[in-house]
Amino acid sequence: MNHSLMLVGVSSAAVSPDRYREELARIMASGTLKNNPALRKLLAYLAEASLSGPPEALKEYSIGREVMGKPPDYDPRIDSSVRVQIGKLRLKLEEYYSKEAPGATAQLMLPRGGFEIVYSERPAQEKPPVNRWKLAAIFSSALALLLAAAVAALLAGQPASVSLSPEAKSLWAPFLNQERPLMIALGVPFFIRFGPVFFRNPYMNDLETARKSLDLDAIQRAVAPGSPARESRRFSGLGEASALFEVTR
Repeated sequence: MNHSLMLVGVSSAAVSPDRYREELARIMASGTLKNNPALRKLLAYLAEASLSGPPEALKEYSIGREVMGKPPDYDPRIDSSVRVQIGKLRLKLEEYYSKEAPGATAQLMLPRGGFEIVYSERPAQEKPPVNRWKLAAIFSSALALLLAAAVAALLAGQPASVSLSPEAKSLWAPFLNQERPLMIALGVPFFIRFGPVFFRNPYMNDLETARKSLDLDAIQRAVAPGSPARESRRFSGLGEASALFEVTR
């Protein structure tokens, strides 16, 4: 994969020489070019020439003479060795950024059709927006399951962590110390269920009100596509269940 496609090129003359040379040093010391002194020499020459002069000054003949030691009668039209080495260097740069530095925010590239080593930077990427409906639904579902587990543990006979105070016992005594049966109603809050996900708005107690006030279709698409909204009343408040357990044991 050519990572340079995701970068924005900057002319060598427009970038800080220090930043340019820092990136160059990282590539020169990399394992990708470690065992290839010819390509390291070519890269160093092209990079310094790109920094010090216009791209048009980089000529195939000059590269052949100064980097590869070609004779004065060297003819680029006949001898393609410079172009071959340029192609190899381009592939090595792409290999370095794909294997050794895939997360690099800056790159040195060798675009096709020229000999200039171009400095490039990755543009800042915006973070995806947080899906508040999905977070709220997940939180509500987790909280409801936690409360249900706590109530089940209490009703299974585990000792309560909080006992009634003398004032509370005095308050409940007239109701508990009588012969006729006593009924205590335990609140069951309203939840909206989307498949395995439960969502609760404490200001709504029926599905019709929720449909008028909330975009249930949007919540459904976010948390459980294909699962229609359904009413659920399967959970009770932990405080209410604990109080019921205390006054009736």
